[in-house]
Amino acid sequence: MKAPAGDQAAASVLFEREYSPREAQILMSLLAVSEAFVDVGANLGYFSLLALFRSSDRKPVIAIEPNPFLSELIGENLALNGFRSGRTVCAAIGSAVCECDLLIDKNQSSTARIGRGGKPRRSVASTRCRVLRLDDVFTTFRLDRALVKVDVEGAELDVLLGGRLALRSGSIFFTEVSRRTAPELCEMISKYGYRALTDNGDFFEPKLRGGKVPNRTLIFVPASEAVSVSEVVRRNCDVARRCDRP
Repeated sequence: MKAPAGDQAAASVLFEREYSPREAQILMSLLAVSEAFVDVGANLGYFSLLALFRSSDRKPVIAIEPNPFLSELIGENLALNGFRSGRTVCAAIGSAVCECDLLIDKNQSSTARIGRGGKPRRSVASTRCRVLRLDDVFTTFRLDRALVKVDVEGAELDVLLGGRLALRSGSIFFTEVSRRTAPELCEMISKYGYRALTDNGDFFEPKLRGGKVPNRTLIFVPASEAVSVSEVVRRNCDVARRCDRP
């Protein structure tokens, strides 16, 4: 796997030969009950490559990354490993099709975010990037029920607002959240018949917890499958916890 020099996340992959092992373990367990993998905010593409390897290159994997340098790098790694079911999309995902400014950290090439006004710091480079809707991705690649990983630095709601068809497909969403965004996300997905789980497999109800998020990840699943998916996550928690140990 090729990775940018001097990048912290890349160093973890190259020297420790793994990245976020707990997250990887849970994602791969959910991939087993999904028909495809959509990696929104793919970054280095580690999870996309892992999904292709675990599925023996038999399930469609779409790596979506707005940073053109990283998107090209993912494409090179797909070719390097001979994967045929993987595709890259150089774009951000939002609620509407448009263009926006992408701010890239000059000292950490895998760190980028969508510009929201104001003058960027000197250590940040700005470039234009296109914005697509998640539904556009599902339509283009003819996806149905997928596992969708969302890691977009606080723009999770915009991703789901542009993914109404994806929500109706019964896809599973593995989403990085914050205390600010979690209650609003839970309210929105409930309208599509979804329930929220923590990455321990527990049911999450923001109203019962006063809006407090116990960790940075929530898993949104169709209510009819919430119990079975919860059991899948719970079965993998012991393995994931062992991965967290030094």
